[in-house]
Amino acid sequence: MGQNISNKMAESQKKTQLSLREIQLAISIAQARDLFQWMTAFTATVGTFGIIGFAKTKKPHGIIPLLPLSFVLAYQYDFAYGNKLQRIREEAGNIIREERNGSMKLVPPLGNLLIDEEDYKKIFRNKNQCGISKTKC
Repeated sequence: MGQNISNKMAESQKKTQLSLREIQLAISIAQARDLFQWMTAFTATVGTFGIIGFAKTKKPHGIIPLLPLSFVLAYQYDFAYGNKLQRIREEAGNIIREERNGSMKLVPPLGNLLIDEEDYKKIFRNKNQCGISKTKC
């Protein structure tokens, strides 16, 4: 019975953590969409004044900023409405899978309160061995 209660608590904690993760991700996407709207308005304003300036002076100085702004706007659109988050998630999975062993990139910094470097390596060395052998650890 005690094990059953423990399993139910663990399952409840997982659901809560997944819900919090979804909320945080939704907030990040909403922020990206809001920033995209602001960037679109800014780029349109710069473009309008740049075209007006070009029409009056025949010098392209006013429309030159549209080139880098278009790249920033395209990136922000991809992040807010495209599949940029999916590509980032896949790349993060690749980094975790391929660079955890032997790489110091994912080890927490010195002086952190969570775990030291040796314990971190032990934990993930054991996880990797368990994952390869498919045995219960």
